[in-house]
Amino acid sequence: AEDGLAWFTNAQYASVANLVNFISSAESVQKLKMYNGPPVNGLLPLSNSCYKIKGHQHYPSNTHVDPGPFFDWERLYRMVNPFPAPTFTSTALNGTFYDAGGVAGNYTDASHSTFLIDPVTTNPIRVTFSSWNVETNNDFLLIYDGANNNSRLIGKYSTNPGTVVAYSGAIFFEFRSDCASNQAGWVANWTTDIAAPSCQSPSNLIITPQALTATISWNAVAGATSYNIRY
Repeated sequence: AEDGLAWFTNAQYASVANLVNFISSAESVQKLKMYNGPPVNGLLPLSNSCYKIKGHQHYPSNTHVDPGPFFDWERLYRMVNPFPAPTFTSTALNGTFYDAGGVAGNYTDASHSTFLIDPVTTNPIRVTFSSWNVETNNDFLLIYDGANNNSRLIGKYSTNPGTVVAYSGAIFFEFRSDCASNQAGWVANWTTDIAAPSCQSPSNLIITPQALTATISWNAVAGATSYNIRY
């Protein structure tokens, strides 16, 4: 793909993913050691030992800036790294869960793990991280309001999320670590509200994208005086 394009086609992403899969298989490259941060405008040198899959703009002592500031690295990461089955699943209304290292162990390098809390209710779930030891700016926990990674992203955290709320009645976690400096991870406690919130989430969300803008509409919620939109 040429540097400077404002967007890339589905066919281009599919071709890049196929190429990455082919080379990774032939050369035994660990696909989890792939850059999956935000698009980069210019140069961002990254370690050759930690990042096995990256753009020209990420190589030290390089002057090329492709694929440029519009390439969706998160999308490519998802295309070449299938989501693992959850290492922890619970339908309880409250409880405690830990990173993949468990109560006493550290999580591993170049790990990709998921966790699902889906109580037998549709009431909001509140998760509080009482302990947090994750390598800042390198290892990340992504939290989704729903039962899988296709749900609304609440946030991507490298520092303690504190307390997060999932209003759908389920909450899904995805953890990614880089090639070094594994830590103790986290301890998180969750509770489920005994009643549904007085102000429900909007329904029938419709998004119509244009080249550089988008039109968003939804059904009005009774009693709502404002809405929060995250993108």
